[in-house]
Amino acid sequence: MSTSGFGSAVGTLLGDGTHVVAVVRQHAGASTLKAWCGVLENDAATAAGNLPSPDAALTSVLDHAYQADQKAAAACYGASPSDVTELDRSVAEINVADAYLEQAVQHVSALTGQVPSTTTTTVPGGAGGDPLGF
Repeated sequence: MSTSGFGSAVGTLLGDGTHVVAVVRQHAGASTLKAWCGVLENDAATAAGNLPSPDAALTSVLDHAYQADQKAAAACYGASPSDVTELDRSVAEINVADAYLEQAVQHVSALTGQVPSTTTTTVPGGAGGDPLGF
């Protein structure tokens, strides 16, 4: 967790998912939709590249989250802005991923006794020098 930027990765994926859902709900054009879906796919793949963690349960939860975000990205990237079925599937997968990401944060909190920061605007390693961003 300390070397993978756990908190910022979680925050990034939550933010990406929020943007994709907003673009879908606003019926944005194809280029905006594909751009945000591509960002989500890239960030989920990057995060997945940092697995496994030393904790098997956390690895499993994060793997499920990253897979759901990658499914969401694939569904929306391949959809046209009018393809309601695929876009709804993408939003549903983002909701699944977000639930797993929240579960991961709770798991880390239980392990460390501290809630990890999921902001993406802090200094890497946290302002206090803690590698988990505390």
